[in-house]
Amino acid sequence: MYISKQRYTFVEQSFNNVTKQDSKEYILEKTFFLLLTKGYNAVSITDIQAETGMSRGLLYHYFGSKEELFKAAGEVYLVSSFLINTDETKGYDLIGMMQYIIEKYTAISRQWRNYAGTGKITMANYDFLFYQMMRKEKEIEKKYFHMRREEEKAWTDAVNKSLSKGEIRPLLPAEKIAAHFILLLDGVWMQSTETNSISRYIRHTRQVLQDYYYLLKA
Repeated sequence: MYISKQRYTFVEQSFNNVTKQDSKEYILEKTFFLLLTKGYNAVSITDIQAETGMSRGLLYHYFGSKEELFKAAGEVYLVSSFLINTDETKGYDLIGMMQYIIEKYTAISRQWRNYAGTGKITMANYDFLFYQMMRKEKEIEKKYFHMRREEEKAWTDAVNKSLSKGEIRPLLPAEKIAAHFILLLDGVWMQSTETNSISRYIRHTRQVLQDYYYLLKA
């Protein structure tokens, strides 16, 4: 089994052709990357003005407060990026699920490629920002836990599919096998502290998933 390399479009499409003419989307994108690079507590409206070239009045025209802007940026570019669409993954076995995850994570990791000043961003920045935003925004916290539940469901369904096909051995209950896949992904994600290592991170993720799959194979 090999998880193939493809052209990834899950999240990248959100970042294509966003210009000042798309003012609201432009503000959200610039704000999101400021949050990634500086952290939730360190970004000011002045920072966003400097990054977007827009007046304070225009920013508040689209978003009533800094907190509202931060929340919107988090929902669009953070929560939605990681949310697994269980309608899309329905019927996937483990091979299909692993391919889906590789495609999604590759798209996420490429978000900042064409964005100036993102040399300090690593994959771990996302986890840190999630943690910060959940402490500040209850709605983000709720959506985060919903995202994790959907992730667990998708992986469990994939494990059950592979078990029913006789591809893997029932060494553990399906829920525990699924939990191990998720923990492996979380571990690789948090270890990705090097900058400019997108391809290395994806290769590592692919290898870790494949290795665990081979351990389970019947």
